[in-house]
Amino acid sequence: MAEARYLVRGIEDAESALKVEAILHSKVGVHEVRADPETGELWIRFDERLVPAPRLKSYLESAGVRPVRPL
Repeated sequence: MAEARYLVRGIEDAESALKVEAILHSKVGVHEVRADPETGELWIRFDERLVPAPRLKSYLESAGVRPVRPL
């Protein structure tokens, strides 16, 4: 299991945070997701064998968030 934390753009309020969490949680290999609209932080726990870096990036884009930087 791997974890990643990012400062992201695209999480403005609680509704968008819930939407991002739901989209990411539905992806293959993703086990946990937390999006914080107050800080713009996203935490994700995933199986690195199923979710290599390029796939993780595409997952984030499909959820409507853009990483600004890792935390």
